[in-house]
Amino acid sequence: MLTATTLCIHTHHCPDSLTKWYAHIDGLSAIMQYYRPKQISSPIIAAIYDQHQKFKVLLSRLMHLSEPIISWLREPGEGLLRDLIQLLTDLSCLASFADADSPDQQDYQSFLAECLALEKRHIAFYLKIKGAGDPPVYARGELKAKIPDTDDLFGPAYKFDSVGQANLYIFLWTSLSCLYPLIQRLRILANADTPEYLQTDHPSPSHNTVHHLTVFYISKALRCLPYCTQSGMNSWSIFYGIIVAGQAARVFSHISDWERFLWAQEVVQYCARCGFDLAARLYETWWEYWAVPERRNFYRLPYHRELARSKEYHVPQQQRLQGLIQGGGL
Repeated sequence: MLTATTLCIHTHHCPDSLTKWYAHIDGLSAIMQYYRPKQISSPIIAAIYDQHQKFKVLLSRLMHLSEPIISWLREPGEGLLRDLIQLLTDLSCLASFADADSPDQQDYQSFLAECLALEKRHIAFYLKIKGAGDPPVYARGELKAKIPDTDDLFGPAYKFDSVGQANLYIFLWTSLSCLYPLIQRLRILANADTPEYLQTDHPSPSHNTVHHLTVFYISKALRCLPYCTQSGMNSWSIFYGIIVAGQAARVFSHISDWERFLWAQEVVQYCARCGFDLAARLYETWWEYWAVPERRNFYRLPYHRELARSKEYHVPQQQRLQGLIQGGGL
């Protein structure tokens, strides 16, 4: 119980910068691995020391994993959460390969083949969790959530049996929203033909099939979030919404969808009001991301350790952006 409580405290508390927050995660993870009991009889304790811990560490470094962490995440296991961890781990590795300088074009062709295989694994995982179809949805006005409605911008909110079930869908769809731009990136690097289902004859980026798929899947992920903020849910249920809304802010920055970008930022701001200082810092980061196109990457989430900077840098940038909005510059 003490371990679980400590993990929650460190998740909420972000003292002076994201760098220190991640140092807390690193230190706590090392302590948990060192003191892990050799034999665990309680399923709850086993989950805390295994899949729960791995999921937390994975998400703290998503798209930027070290070799020791990758080996640890790929340890044998079972269950849906373990399968999801493997998908996200492999996605992170492929995103890193896409950014590496490879002298051999065959390397990129190999990575592209792995990406297409990973897409099939995502679909297989989706079939495993969805049963007879997508989750049911709430009628307009039926759900009293603490974040803005999704109906008009993304579609009706999804219903779930538990937050755990919601998280499976959230991260499957968020992962797919990263995967399709990555496939396109590797296709270009490999000088390979575009898969038929990603082809389009229209020259406009707004008609780009990869963009459509990316927006489609991140929109489905966002439709899961109202369930996690309904009356009776504690603040912990929305923590992972920080990551999903951040990915959404990134996607909508790329396609210059101001209204949906603002919606995603409202979710990040709500998470900050719940006590997650991490969200407050990332809220500033995404404002900068919108305003400074050079910082954008359509297939790889930015490394939050690299984005850990002082508020003195971010706030003036946000104020300048708001000034542009008020003055009609955006």
